Amino acid sequence: MEEFEEYFPGFMAFVDCTEQPIPRPSKNKKKRRLFYSGKKRMHTVKICTH
Repeated sequence: MEEFEEYFPGFMAFVDCTEQPIPRPSKNKKKRRLFYSGKKRMHTVKICTH
């Protein structure tokens, strides 16, 4: 990290993530729980851009 800071002083990175709706995973209870978004109240996948 120090070497990176040496080459790029004051560098800041931002990550923007949005939630993309997906169809409800069928039968597999673990997958349904994994992909459920309480915030959006639907099944979603997070899509992040750098």
